[in-house]
Amino acid sequence: MTPDKFRECFRRIKERDLPCGVHGLTPESKTYLVSLWKREIGIPFLFITSDESRAEEVYENLHSFLPEEELFLLSSSHYLRIFRKLEQNNILVITSLATLFQKISPSFFIKDILYLKKGEKIDRDFLLKKLVEKGYHFSSLVEEEGDYSYRGGIIDFYSPLYSHPIRIELFEEKIESIREFNPLTQSSIKKRKEVILSSIKDSSLNKEEDSIPLFNAFPSSFVFILDEPADFSSYFQEFKNLLKKPHLYLSSLPQRTSWMRPKRNFSFSSSFLTPYRGHLELLIQEIKKWRKEGYKITFLTPTEGQGSRLRDLLEERGIEISSINIQIGTLQRGFRFEETKEIYIADGDIFERYREKRKKWLKEEEIRIE
Repeated sequence: MTPDKFRECFRRIKERDLPCGVHGLTPESKTYLVSLWKREIGIPFLFITSDESRAEEVYENLHSFLPEEELFLLSSSHYLRIFRKLEQNNILVITSLATLFQKISPSFFIKDILYLKKGEKIDRDFLLKKLVEKGYHFSSLVEEEGDYSYRGGIIDFYSPLYSHPIRIELFEEKIESIREFNPLTQSSIKKRKEVILSSIKDSSLNKEEDSIPLFNAFPSSFVFILDEPADFSSYFQEFKNLLKKPHLYLSSLPQRTSWMRPKRNFSFSSSFLTPYRGHLELLIQEIKKWRKEGYKITFLTPTEGQGSRLRDLLEERGIEISSINIQIGTLQRGFRFEETKEIYIADGDIFERYREKRKKWLKEEEIRIE
């Protein structure tokens, strides 16, 4: 049975009776709780960390609980991507405090972005005019950022937002296809449903006095989550206006600062699991004990193949698999969550086979606008 305080926490978020503080969680169980808020309350959230490294970790952890299309990592580079995502009613954005401090011109929201979507209508000459206005220069062959060319109903341009040039194919005034292509071979790399056409120079960055912080771009529907808020204290002067937004404080231990004003604090109980380091018999004993205590058990494995092998190992040792979940996930460590009577066991808890960080992948990953 879900404790009353758990339901009360959800109610306050849904009704925006905020701010509230939530503590007693491991880093991994924090992301699990946020995924529950998102699924059950159905509103957009902005998860704010003290630095980009932590934002990447949170983004990775959340993939174990939520689908890719419901998550968005907002980094200090290529942050123009966020403006299309803000139209989604049920998105979870993860970012760092420094990224939210970046200043943008209010006029940017209206003038500087053109969305191109497959199936929509657009006049070819209008699109060519926009490319010139945004600083693109004509080239017979698109090879470098800022180049554009056209041949009949085919328009190519190389935006700094994307890893490869973009090819738009028009039939009369309808966008028939959008593709990324290799500038050397001219062959297609990936199909896209939509792309953003922005200026070559990032005109959203504005040093004039009328510029505003990026966090003001977020609609009022968003609830802000401050992860380990005590780490933000040295930046209070910069982010104090952020506290006017509906927000939550999320931390492992109870925290108090001069600027935190929670209406209610919620203490939940979550803990790391024992590292089994390949000692499967110890794990089997724990599983049997947890079952008697009424816990729901979920194993997270990096691939389906590893999940299948784990299933065989458990069955060979007499564990009834039908009452255990095995799903794809890549948490660093598993956890026990008392309020939901759930246990998540990570691959690294069992085999001491921690996955490598995907920082390089995250930096090189193509811009996703799905």
